[in-house]
Amino acid sequence: MAQIKKVYFILFAFASFAFASFAFASFVYANSEFIVRLENKEPYLIVYEDDSTESTKAPGIYTRTKGKNGKWQLRFPGNIATGSTSKGVLAQFPLDRMEAVTVIDGKVTLFHLDSLKQKPTTFLQLGSKRAAAWDPIFKHKISLPEISSLDDVTIAYVRKGGWPPPPSGIVPILISIKLDTPTLEGGDGITVLLPLREDPRKSSTQLDLLYPPMVIDYKFQTQSQLEKLFNSLDDAFIILSRQLLEQYSAPDETDPKFLKDWKKSLKSVINKLNRNERDYLNNRPGVPYIELTTGKIEITSVIQEIVPVTSEIRFAQVFDPLHAWRGILLEAHGEHRL
Repeated sequence: MAQIKKVYFILFAFASFAFASFAFASFVYANSEFIVRLENKEPYLIVYEDDSTESTKAPGIYTRTKGKNGKWQLRFPGNIATGSTSKGVLAQFPLDRMEAVTVIDGKVTLFHLDSLKQKPTTFLQLGSKRAAAWDPIFKHKISLPEISSLDDVTIAYVRKGGWPPPPSGIVPILISIKLDTPTLEGGDGITVLLPLREDPRKSSTQLDLLYPPMVIDYKFQTQSQLEKLFNSLDDAFIILSRQLLEQYSAPDETDPKFLKDWKKSLKSVINKLNRNERDYLNNRPGVPYIELTTGKIEITSVIQEIVPVTSEIRFAQVFDPLHAWRGILLEAHGEHRL
């Protein structure tokens, strides 16, 4: 009888040990990790979920604690998306706070060295309350799809010293997200402009945009195609929007010939973008665009058709597509320039 009790005790002890081991193992992660390198520094450690046993750390974004031998500290826990060619980081900006972009918990997220998930002002998640995307034409907010793979996201930006030269203190960013199901209009994605503002305060941890994210297209675009949307006009940094171009170039049978010709010109700009070519706009009238520093929709110039009446008198039909204004200017004896 004593021997039977002894066997029961051994089995109970073994079962208790196995259960404790299992409970401990449930807090040990089996993930992968990699270090982000930027300008000869290692500002971040990214840990993402997979089936490997490379890392036992929880998934998320890590930064080093202060000191010579700083240890990795979890700053932003969450599910980091990866892709076939990327391990969690879409872009890294050579700024003072090492700003970078990733996809965490299904949302495009901008963060920096002092970002902390518990402090919402220290990061930006596209589609959240602080960074809700909106359509500047229809004036309403746009819901963004949840992202599961970095293969469904592309990004382009212009760094300091790049072309076109961005205004001081602003990083123009374009992000394109692929949709799982095309829209009724045939759109296969959403392209958004994010004007990242560099905070001049060295001690600030806040991360802000110059204005809310703007939807400029409902097509998924490659990085190269996004880069062609950046442009320059009279030293101003501008962004082309296929959505704007298509809206203004919509045919109307009642248009006079000079307006039909103008709309054909807009179609040629769209065709260049479709061929992944950049169009220089200094000599193109009536092309709509977004001015980076204000976020306002502008046009390159009004459209006009000059009609001679006599050798000394002529008039011009003038059309401002932005304000739907139409009029006639008269020139006599060279006194007024059209």
